[in-house]
Amino acid sequence: MAETEDAVATAKAEYEVKVAELQSQIDTIVLEKEAAVSGLADFKAEAEAAVTAAAEATERAAKKTERIEKAKELSFPEDYITANADRWAALTDEVWDEHLAEWAVLAPASVNTAIPTKTALGALTAARETSATRPSNKTTQHRGLMHEVLSGMQLGFDPRSI
Repeated sequence: MAETEDAVATAKAEYEVKVAELQSQIDTIVLEKEAAVSGLADFKAEAEAAVTAAAEATERAAKKTERIEKAKELSFPEDYITANADRWAALTDEVWDEHLAEWAVLAPASVNTAIPTKTALGALTAARETSATRPSNKTTQHRGLMHEVLSGMQLGFDPRSI
């Protein structure tokens, strides 16, 4: 029986060593798993931060482009717009709207430099030049006389004295 107890004690000692080795391996695996889970969580947080930063950058770029166009409409010089575009893009919408309202009052009125192809005066001149509406010599003489009378009145002449 002593031999059996010695055999059991030896087997038990061998299994305890194997159990200790396996427990050590389990401890290592658990720590590696926790490191991987933590690394994954950090990666996800970094990825979300990158996506948020990219969305904010896109929004800032769109806001900057829009505000550059508004500044051009207000006749700011191109070099001034370039120098201040980033600052304007950083403003809140409320502050930007307040600035726009102020600047709209101060901005020079836009001048329409396009020459119209048809005008009311052109239509009148074209109608006047037709043979049906061309004045006779008598009408022209009356107009000349009226012009002289009106010119005299401007110089202080009283037509009733004639």
